[in-house]
Amino acid sequence: GTLTLNGTMNITGGGISNFGGTLINNGTINKSVVESTVSSIDVPLINNASGIIKGAGTLDITGLFTNDGTIAPGNPVGILAFNQAQPFSANSILAIELLNNSGPGSGHDQMKRNSDLTLNGTLTVNELAVLPLSSFTIIELSAGLISGNFTTVNLPAGYTMTIGSTTVILNKITIVPLRLLSFQVTKSNNQTFLNWSTENEINTSHFEIERSADGRVFNKIGNIRSNNLPGNNNYHFTDQLPLQPTNYYRIKQVDIDGDYSYSETKEINFERSPVISVSPNPSKNILSINGAENYEEIQIINISGLLLRKMKSVGNIQVDISNLPAGKYFLKLSGKTGSKTVQFVKL
Repeated sequence: GTLTLNGTMNITGGGISNFGGTLINNGTINKSVVESTVSSIDVPLINNASGIIKGAGTLDITGLFTNDGTIAPGNPVGILAFNQAQPFSANSILAIELLNNSGPGSGHDQMKRNSDLTLNGTLTVNELAVLPLSSFTIIELSAGLISGNFTTVNLPAGYTMTIGSTTVILNKITIVPLRLLSFQVTKSNNQTFLNWSTENEINTSHFEIERSADGRVFNKIGNIRSNNLPGNNNYHFTDQLPLQPTNYYRIKQVDIDGDYSYSETKEINFERSPVISVSPNPSKNILSINGAENYEEIQIINISGLLLRKMKSVGNIQVDISNLPAGKYFLKLSGKTGSKTVQFVKL
């Protein structure tokens, strides 16, 4: 018969004894995180494409082993010894994570073995933090030799791989400079919103936001610390008091060692709102409205908030108010850019 695993099985002791059937893993087999422990799997084991074998310690697989899934040493990093059956196939994945340069087990994942090893399938390596230039032994044999090669190798930028007779070593040989993926500037409610995204932040200290009125002389208006992490990073800054009418913005990326570079320059404009004036004010018969050319509608509202009259705005206009009772009134001018209210007095 068969036993199908769709969840998680934690192996903390002797292992899995022969129960007369086959173990099919669609989930996760998690070896004890105590690296000194040895566990045996004495049954035929099929690790399907969705299956993961992870953890630390030693697995002795004495039964038939078919691996189309993932082997991921550590949790998150650790040393997993994989003895007896060959661990790799054309469809298998070896997932290695690099945390720091303190060595295998504490700083990065490592697979160990006490006999010949045939490489195959896919190797995928991920940096969990920004690492300095260093070397990482990800496979180590205490006996036997390494043959074959991975069909697909996915390494972080700046890494190379060396396959020796008993080891597979990753070498970080270059630090990839920061790359600005996007830089956008938008405006709303008399504020400017700056958004930018980066990748490969290594040795990055901070970002300085600079603004100019003429595109030539720039001044710093803000400072944001860098995440200094690999992968994509997103940043936001709000200029709450932009210049009138034109603003030029750029981002200065500053490295830890003091080197810096600039983004492209972005321009955004804030049109000055026209000054609305009414005259004469107070008025008895005719009220002249100046500065209404950017508005579409004019409303006359009494002191109680009741709409008395509305008309289309056509720039500088004159309104007959002779039939209004004496008192205080409001002119409300509305358009796509907003609204403006002005008070006047009818004599």
